[in-house]
Amino acid sequence: MSTSLSNLELEQTISLLEALLQEKRAERGREKWNETDENLLNDAQKLLRGLQQAKAGELPSYLFSNLDSEHLEAMGINFKGVLYIEKNRSEDLATPGSEFWTVENVVRQLNLLRATVPLINASEAEARSIISPFLFRIVELSEGRAVLSLEQAVPSVDVSELRKSNSLRLSGYIDYIVTLTSHRSVAEMFITQPNLVNLLKDDPSLFIFTPKSKDQFLQSHIPQAVEKMYACARTSMKKVTRAVLSNGWTWIFIVLKFGDGWAYWQSPEMVSETVGATPIKEISLRAVSQICSILKYWVAHSNQDLESDDYFSYPAD
Repeated sequence: MSTSLSNLELEQTISLLEALLQEKRAERGREKWNETDENLLNDAQKLLRGLQQAKAGELPSYLFSNLDSEHLEAMGINFKGVLYIEKNRSEDLATPGSEFWTVENVVRQLNLLRATVPLINASEAEARSIISPFLFRIVELSEGRAVLSLEQAVPSVDVSELRKSNSLRLSGYIDYIVTLTSHRSVAEMFITQPNLVNLLKDDPSLFIFTPKSKDQFLQSHIPQAVEKMYACARTSMKKVTRAVLSNGWTWIFIVLKFGDGWAYWQSPEMVSETVGATPIKEISLRAVSQICSILKYWVAHSNQDLESDDYFSYPAD
C-alpha cells in the first residue's frame, strides 16, 4: 500500500525539516560534530530538496546555501562592477538615537564581543551577535517605523525566466530584513505574520545576509547573496533591491536591479576595525558610525536606484 502527503502535510514536513536543518547547521563545527553528523545533515538536505521539488511540481529546487557562482552565471545575473564610496558623505556621529543605542554604545558592545567572538572563522551565530547591535541602532533611529525580522522564509521562486533550459526553483531563508512600513497596521501584520508577500511593494526592505559556513572570505558568499536578492525581488515585486553581506566585522553593500536583464554591483569591503598604536586592531568609532549611517540610509532607500546623495555611486561605463 502506498501513501502520499497532502499539500498541508507536505508544507508542515518541509517547515519542520527546514527548522531541523537550521538547528543542525548551527551545531556544525562544534567539538562533538563528526562524520556521521555531516552525513546525516547531507541526507536531510537531499530529502528537503526532494520534498521541495514535489511541492514545486517536480522542478529541481535548490536551497540558497547550495548555490555558487556557476548557478549565478547560468541564471544570467551579471556583475557590473564595484561601487565607488562617495567621500562627501559625513558619518552620523551627531545623531544620538536612544539613550542606549548610541554609536558609542554600539562600539562598547563590539569591544565586549571581541573577547569571545573570533575575528576570523566565526560561526553564523557569532556573526549575528556582532551584526545585531548595528541593526538595533538602525531600528532605534527609525522612530518606530522599522520592523526587524529574523529568519524570514522566502517562498520557492521559479527562475525559468532567466534560464533557457533546465528550469529550477530557489528557496531558503533570509537572516535579517529591516523594513520601513508605510502604515502601523502593515508593521503589525508583518510582525505577527512575517511573510514577504505581506509587504507592500513600496515599503523599503533591506536584506542582511551572513555566511553559512566558516569560510569568512566574504567574496565567496556573494553569489548566494545575489541569488537571495533575486528571490526577494521577485517575491516582493521590486525592480531594485539592496542588501548587505556581513560577518559582523566586515560589510559588503550590494545593489541588484532589473534593466536590460538583471545585474548587480557591490561595494568594497568596509571594516569596523582600524589598526591602533599596537598591532592589535581596535574597533573604530568612525568606521562603526559610517556603517550605521549607510545602513540607515539604505533601509530608507532600499527599493530605489542610487542617486546623487547616496553613499555610493556606480562606476563609469
